[in-house]
Amino acid sequence: MDANGPRRLTPPRVLAVFLFFAVLACPALPSVLVGQVSDDVQDTPIANATVTVVELGLDATTGTDGVYTFSALPPGTYTVRVSAQGYDGASRLVTTLPGETTTADFLLTVSVGEGEGEGELPGVLTGVVSDAADAAPIAGATVLIVELGLDTTTDTEGVYLFGSLMPDSYTVRAFAEGYDWNTQLVDVTEGETTTLNLVLTTDDHRTNDGCAGAASGPTVKSRAGHASGILVFTVLAALLLLSGSRNRTSRS
Repeated sequence: MDANGPRRLTPPRVLAVFLFFAVLACPALPSVLVGQVSDDVQDTPIANATVTVVELGLDATTGTDGVYTFSALPPGTYTVRVSAQGYDGASRLVTTLPGETTTADFLLTVSVGEGEGEGELPGVLTGVVSDAADAAPIAGATVLIVELGLDTTTDTEGVYLFGSLMPDSYTVRAFAEGYDWNTQLVDVTEGETTTLNLVLTTDDHRTNDGCAGAASGPTVKSRAGHASGILVFTVLAALLLLSGSRNRTSRS
């Protein structure tokens, strides 16, 4: 307050306040995923290969240069699976960051021949889901095989079990109430028992990295919604302040 009374909130000051809060409310920017699919022996591009982001159910087809592109993906960690006629499939976990372009290239191996896999013995997948802090088993956790849509629940010892799985690479995701999820790739071997232990971290260990940080899968949507709400509130507040400033000016 100065000698002439309360300091007036002029339009430039209103704009400055608005910009300040708009920056704080910055939502997570979308990400871009690109890459090239090639023959692992000849190193030549593979056209018409299908690239799938498993968690989002999104597909893309490579061009004559073997390149694929996914635009405007929510930042997060995804299972990317590639298939092409005459080649064995491939998959890997890829993490995309807000406002950035992530590159994931794939090399495919020519298939041995038709009928491969017939007569193969099924495999078994098992493991323990535990707490990262004290290694205690987590009972009642859900374990999901993404590609098959199969899920099971851990017992009182934190143990899960999938029987009679065809030998292949699978995306396994574990989650429980109060914990962040954990996603891993695993190869199930023919006629053998494969063990994959999964460690979960409590969700109170999350940090808010703002617009520059990578958002984890389950929190992308909520962060964006929260930021949008703050942005709307900031706009409305700025308009009200600007209106009040104009009224004081006209009365003067």
